[in-house]
Amino acid sequence: AGSYDRLMSFWRVTLTSDSTAMAKFERVVHAHPDATDEILALGSSATTGALFSGGNEGIIRQWSLWGTVPEAELRGHEDAITCFAADGHFLYSGSADGTIRIWECTRKRQLKVLNLHEVTVQALLMLPDSGACISCAGGKVVIWQCDGDNEVTVIRSYEQPEDFRALHVRQQDLLAGCESGKIVSFPLPEEVAPAADEGPSGVKTPPSEGEGQPDNHEKNEGLAAAS
Repeated sequence: AGSYDRLMSFWRVTLTSDSTAMAKFERVVHAHPDATDEILALGSSATTGALFSGGNEGIIRQWSLWGTVPEAELRGHEDAITCFAADGHFLYSGSADGTIRIWECTRKRQLKVLNLHEVTVQALLMLPDSGACISCAGGKVVIWQCDGDNEVTVIRSYEQPEDFRALHVRQQDLLAGCESGKIVSFPLPEEVAPAADEGPSGVKTPPSEGEGQPDNHEKNEGLAAAS
């Protein structure tokens, strides 16, 4: 966890025999030395085992899991770092400068700058199965994909008056949390949506009551025609 006090705190979370989660505090790292560089975003890469912190200064610091000093500083953003997403060896960062930047974690270098938004990027979300990414800023959500040549294709975008703050995918739906407290649902494009859950052993879930049957309106019309 990171905080405005510029500290990164670490807990070890374990499950008890009754599946209760227990968290034990282990250590704290003074991550950002500058008094104005509050931690605003944390990220991690399961592939590389790296951690990332970002704050007001616009500098991304890359850490090893047990490190007490950063392994690298990734510079390029012109304003505060607000969000991260990781996919394999690549890190995606969003900023108050309105850009999204793609970094190669192993070589610790910037690969591309994306200008998909005009205001602060609030959240980034990867879709690992398709390699697509979702970003939101202001009242705009963009679903996009970057190919092997770092060329970006916008798959779909949604806009509305609400200011979006968080993203989550649930089955074939994209859920966007708004500053007002609302949660707005958008359909994921078919080419990036995860496969439908068919349950264990490939057995499809039985249809709910009435599913696949004509609704009452259709039934009434049929009766009227028969009479």
